[in-house]
Amino acid sequence: MEIVEHPLPGVEFVHGDARLCLAAADRSFTGSVPPLLTHTPDRIDAIDLLSVEHRGLGELLLSALFHVLAGTEEVESGERDQHDRFPAAKSRLFAAGYGDAPFVDLWGDAIVRALQRLWPALQADQRHPHLSLSHDVDAPYRYPFQSPMALMRAIASDGLRGRWLQAARAPVEWARVRAGDIGRDPFDHFAWMMDQAEEVGARSTFYVIAGHSGGRVDGDYDVDHPVMMRLWQSILDRGHRLGVHPSYNSFRSLPTLERERDRVIEIHRKLGLPFEIPPVRMHYLRFDPALTPALLAAAGFSHDSSLGFADHSGFRRGTCRPFALWDHASQRPLDLIEHPLLAMDATLLAERYEHLDQSRMEHRIETLAGWCRRFRGELTLLWHNNYFEQSWHFATYRAALRLLPAAA
Repeated sequence: MEIVEHPLPGVEFVHGDARLCLAAADRSFTGSVPPLLTHTPDRIDAIDLLSVEHRGLGELLLSALFHVLAGTEEVESGERDQHDRFPAAKSRLFAAGYGDAPFVDLWGDAIVRALQRLWPALQADQRHPHLSLSHDVDAPYRYPFQSPMALMRAIASDGLRGRWLQAARAPVEWARVRAGDIGRDPFDHFAWMMDQAEEVGARSTFYVIAGHSGGRVDGDYDVDHPVMMRLWQSILDRGHRLGVHPSYNSFRSLPTLERERDRVIEIHRKLGLPFEIPPVRMHYLRFDPALTPALLAAAGFSHDSSLGFADHSGFRRGTCRPFALWDHASQRPLDLIEHPLLAMDATLLAERYEHLDQSRMEHRIETLAGWCRRFRGELTLLWHNNYFEQSWHFATYRAALRLLPAAA
């Protein structure tokens, strides 16, 4: 086995037995094997990848990039959080400082530049950086489907959390919404969000929960309810699209994925609108890296955007660019393109996660957009309709939409 140190502290590449993994380390390599990675990504373009001195460097780097994109560490690790998700807190890539910088994009670009020294005519792809805007419809409204008992529990919860104004307003808002004035619902920001997207030429994707395999965790609405059908109609009429947000326990169940896919397709049929297989993002970002990709592909999905960490924004698979997901069982790429989820409102705002204030949150999103700009990537941003609790959330959302051009 060969061990070579990466220039950033705390990471080694361990290469042997036809595989490669990342291992956290606090020591420097002192063995007899020549250190291949003695340059940062910004300096590797000065290396002749075909020289005897650096023989094997290209193979080592490409192996590293493949295993990060394929999620090999996630498959082999037994670390999971309470929702059976691989957490950023246990990611060796994140521990090495690559959560905030795209490992695959940095080193992949370095390889291209090194090869351009040998073949100056070699051209990188000409894709353009862009914004990809999305919304998981976990709680479309607060009141239309809420029973009086559930209302009382919500008021008590608001009081315990110090949300006194919200608790005081709740009974009146509940009564008005239940009487048909849906615009008074505090979660109803759909029209406003579409207004903001359209101002910058963006087309939003609204991911719909179409089943309840997990019970109450899958929300309190049915996609076929008249209130929801009016919402879907308004979204589609304005040129935005619906995606599938498979329910909590669907990530290891092909029949559940297929059933919920069909229910979202049926929305289009009922509205008399053309349809295709919609994009998908797993509810709670539950994603078994050894199983879920193959199930999604088998269900006919061709675009997924589940691969972001719930506990930390950034580059879970080391890139801001779409890529084909890998099936570890069959050892082949799938006809399923992953659009990495870089930033989610709950991750950035929630006390149990990053818990950022306005300044730090805006800086965080700007930093991610900067990497997308540098590597011609996709700033995939998720913002829930019910996550506009402070006035500054509206301003931060508007600012984020203006960091990169909308997708063509």
